Amino acid sequence: MIAPPRSAVLLLLSLLALAAVPAHGAAPLSHYCWLTGNFTANGTYATNLNALLTSVVASANATSVGYGFYNLSAGKSPDAVNAIALCRGDVGAADCRSCLNDSAPEIARQCPVQKEAIIWYDNCMLRYSNRSIFRAMEVSPFFYMSNPSNVTNNVDQFNQVLRNLTDGLRDRAVSGNSTRKFAVGNATAPNFQTLFGLVQCTPDLSQQDCDGCLVRAIAQIPQCCNQKQGGRVVVPSCNIMFEVYPFFDASAYESPPSPPQSPVSPLPPPTNNTSTKGKDTNSGRIALIITIPAVGLALLIAGILCICLRSRRMKTNFEDPVRRRQPDWERRQKIIGGIARGLLYLHEDSRLRIIHRDLKASNILLDAEMNPKISDFGTARLFEVDQTQDATSRVVGTYGYMAPEYVMHGFFSVKSDVFSFGVLLLEIISGQKISCFRNGDTTENLLGYAWRSWREETPLNLIDPSLAVGSSILRCIHVGLLCVQEVEANRPTMGAVVSMLSSHSTALPLPSQPAFILPSIPQSDIASRAVVTHSNKESVNEASITEPYPR
Repeated sequence: MIAPPRSAVLLLLSLLALAAVPAHGAAPLSHYCWLTGNFTANGTYATNLNALLTSVVASANATSVGYGFYNLSAGKSPDAVNAIALCRGDVGAADCRSCLNDSAPEIARQCPVQKEAIIWYDNCMLRYSNRSIFRAMEVSPFFYMSNPSNVTNNVDQFNQVLRNLTDGLRDRAVSGNSTRKFAVGNATAPNFQTLFGLVQCTPDLSQQDCDGCLVRAIAQIPQCCNQKQGGRVVVPSCNIMFEVYPFFDASAYESPPSPPQSPVSPLPPPTNNTSTKGKDTNSGRIALIITIPAVGLALLIAGILCICLRSRRMKTNFEDPVRRRQPDWERRQKIIGGIARGLLYLHEDSRLRIIHRDLKASNILLDAEMNPKISDFGTARLFEVDQTQDATSRVVGTYGYMAPEYVMHGFFSVKSDVFSFGVLLLEIISGQKISCFRNGDTTENLLGYAWRSWREETPLNLIDPSLAVGSSILRCIHVGLLCVQEVEANRPTMGAVVSMLSSHSTALPLPSQPAFILPSIPQSDIASRAVVTHSNKESVNEASITEPYPR
């Protein structure tokens, strides 16, 4: 009988020793094994990985107090292994140790030969890789969980409270140091509820990368947890969680900062020097009202107060299953064209170029003749005539409508508004909102479904069943997909969009893949991966989605 190699015996004994550590009984929330490379059980990589996992557990056991973050390496290239372990910021040292004691043998069991893997528990995360993973923001793979209970009243108000809470916590976590980027807090939600929130980054990230990671995670809330009382979005570099009950350790509690108060003193008159990079002020709104000439009011409404009393918000017509049948395709096409011409005026015909930054259904007003009026310029920014792009350190807008370069890096331009217009156009065609898109028994977002329908040459599946299908609808779908392309340079300008919509003889280029698409996953597969928790109120893993490549 041939004896096994000494390295394989050491690996087996060490993993058995790790498995013998008393478990705290929790099951992992999710895991992922990369398919980019395997190792052999008797090779150098296996030995280094075994030593590294042992060191992670030993480091946690040797620490009675700390921040629960460990980044270690073992071996030399090409067999070097790097690992990151992170415990939730409100978890005590004992629970952190217990969680990592469970994680090390479990990740070896789930991914026995893969060179890169990650595993998540409620209290901790452990990952290893043969490539450098330190100080690198990574948002894939990811998974999310949602509370089974819905928000039944004041949904828009609840969403606004949630957004303010997560944005405030994001600001505090980003300002953390190299040992801790974590924040918790609460806010008063409708119906006398208290909404609790938690955000965290791996502390090796820079402030900019932490902010970008959290923005991406928060942007997934409409897809994972729309109208839910709680949810969680988890990626390798950061995670967020919210619930209507206190789920974190009270000793880690910090009240979120109060929102900044609007200035009471009169603002100075607008000038051509309108750069406010990194800041969002009211000066953009005042300047906008002054610079739009009266002739532009046929397409735009800057004096919103005088028309709101007599207007209806566009979202009302398309959210209500009965009222959404009122606008036939001719009226919807008129609305689309009016919005496009309004944006074209903002981008090219106004004395100063205006970037709206929050174009969405609820910011389009319809008068008695169903003429669209672009409203709510509170987040708008002004550009000089020759200015093409700007950046901000504070991303504002509505998740689902924001372009990827804006969400990730704070860059905005006319192409950011074009992306939002594309989302809005697809909403009008489908009669469904980006934040609560439903496609039968599958979990998928609107952009992903539109793209898949286009690729599979079944674009009719996207169209609201109440509409009569014609070539103009199919052309609008084509234009919408051109507007939501992931690469900013590939999107058309609003001038080109207006031309495409008005002339059916112009050939259209082929669209590329949109940003922020989610794969189609049957609900049966999602249900089979649901996590049973100790409380019926806790969020369950209703939609655990993994993507092998970062977006």
